[in-house]
Amino acid sequence: MALKENAIRFGKKNYDYFKLMAIGLIFLLLNFDPDLSMVYLLILLGDYIWYQNDSWISFPYSNKQANKTGVIIESFAALGIFLLATAVLITGFSTQSLLSMLSSTVPILAESQVLTLISWGIIVPFIETNFFFGRLLEGFSYMAEKVTGNKISTKKFSIPIFIVMILVAAIFTLFHLSAKGLDSSALIVTFIFAIISMILVVRQQSTKGATIMHILSNSTAVLISMGWIGGII
Repeated sequence: MALKENAIRFGKKNYDYFKLMAIGLIFLLLNFDPDLSMVYLLILLGDYIWYQNDSWISFPYSNKQANKTGVIIESFAALGIFLLATAVLITGFSTQSLLSMLSSTVPILAESQVLTLISWGIIVPFIETNFFFGRLLEGFSYMAEKVTGNKISTKKFSIPIFIVMILVAAIFTLFHLSAKGLDSSALIVTFIFAIISMILVVRQQSTKGATIMHILSNSTAVLISMGWIGGII
């Protein structure tokens, strides 16, 4: 019954996301990087369980009511704000140094640059965005509401939802600390990125715009690390 109700609520395309990501990760598990694949398969599994079993989950990947062109424009604008905020908030940190830092944290896996781009530039952003900025944002909001007894809406901006965003951003940053061992500047950048991503999610009531921004950021870093667009830094 829960599966049927959720299918009606979210639509077939949102379940197709889980299927496509699982197929992609299993392929990478067998042919590319088992460690990367296992980590993100587990995140995907947790995401699916949460998505499937909690009726209050409301963020789909794509919001049918949102303007598609507007979502894309806001994604590029959010990326620009991220780059600007990083340059302003971190002394001596410019867009050029940010791109250099991002590219230095991207591992070139196995021998295939194409699979590196697909893995870190596309699959990882999809899974991280939907799990951290979708499921965890709503999940912690719901838990905080139960503990405090105060309504915490994920449909509008408020002080309580920003407090939850800070918590999720901290967890997202710690995940990258464990996974990549980033330095202090990189961790601050990761935290800022998480906050801006969640602002997009709440504003658009879907994870699509934040996913596009994440893909743009990661793909640029991968391409720089491989020397494909090294001339811009």
